[in-house]
Amino acid sequence: MGGLLANSKMTLEYWESIAENTSVASVLVCNTCRNFYPSLNKARFVRVRIVSRKNFSRSYRNEDMLIPTSLRYLEVRTLRNLEFLSPTAIALLWNQETFAFYTVMFKTTVLLSSEIWDMPQLRHFLGSCDVVLPDQAVTQDSIIMENLQTLTKVRDFRCTKEVLERMPNLKKFGSAFSREMRSMEWPDHSLHNLVHLHKLEALFIQCEDLLLENLTFPTSLKRLRLEHCNIPWENMMTIGSLLPNLEVLELFHDAFKGPEWNQVEGEFSRLKVLTILESELMWWRAEDIHFPSLEHLILTGMAELKEIPLCIGDIPTLHSIHLKHCNASLMELAKQIVEEQHDNGNEGLQLYINEERYHIGSS
Repeated sequence: MGGLLANSKMTLEYWESIAENTSVASVLVCNTCRNFYPSLNKARFVRVRIVSRKNFSRSYRNEDMLIPTSLRYLEVRTLRNLEFLSPTAIALLWNQETFAFYTVMFKTTVLLSSEIWDMPQLRHFLGSCDVVLPDQAVTQDSIIMENLQTLTKVRDFRCTKEVLERMPNLKKFGSAFSREMRSMEWPDHSLHNLVHLHKLEALFIQCEDLLLENLTFPTSLKRLRLEHCNIPWENMMTIGSLLPNLEVLELFHDAFKGPEWNQVEGEFSRLKVLTILESELMWWRAEDIHFPSLEHLILTGMAELKEIPLCIGDIPTLHSIHLKHCNASLMELAKQIVEEQHDNGNEGLQLYINEERYHIGSS
């Protein structure tokens, strides 16, 4: 693949030498097409094909330069790289294991080819906010993607039961749902069908004003991230009771709404990490028995939060409290909690304010 080697300083003669002396590597090198795919890397090949400028025809198309290959890993960073994801090209990536879209924004919606669903070796699909996977036409001939473990950062993914049954071993799933698809189209996305993913361990959902009745969790979940959902805090009890194995809970950008969170016992018996980022929460009432396994508490951008429950420091498993861009009173209270714990012999509890470790006795 010419572009795959575009960033290499090796000469064409070097790769010709490789072609003559190995039967393992496989490379299609073309001086003219070197600049087509500058971001592709980390690839393995089984065939070697050398195309030099002297025998390159102007009528030679991109598709003509592609041959079946055992490319395992493909990165896409720019719109130019999307040429490589044409239906013709995808059909040749029969041994593909990872697609990764590393880009801030394409500034346009990218709809991938339906051939993406005919890749039995695919293990990880790491999308971006503008990548839309095509709807799956599930038939008797549809392959079961038993190797697929990661499907994240896709947009408006339709979680029908038929589609999810093609991914029985999915462990990590994440999708952002646009404002346009809400109301009338919401049932089509069928997030309640996530309960059928019995091996799912990590779930990331971004959706404005998510109704909890539209979302059902598999009990296998260990990590949950919700963003922009605006779920009332009183519904937190429902989430906690449905996820007995949850270890990491991340609440980003008003995942929950309302000024008050009153916890009850038994919600998060195994939770180890709690992160709240930019919430309007003002009063948080909890006891140490509510988080018996908590190890790390991370609060960022909590301008309205008045205090941390003092009993948080009494959790025997707690290792650290992290505060970033929080109000001054909250930081002072956190210092008080840590100082009291140190006075009681618990010197293992650490406090970090704006990523700097707080030392007892410092201002």
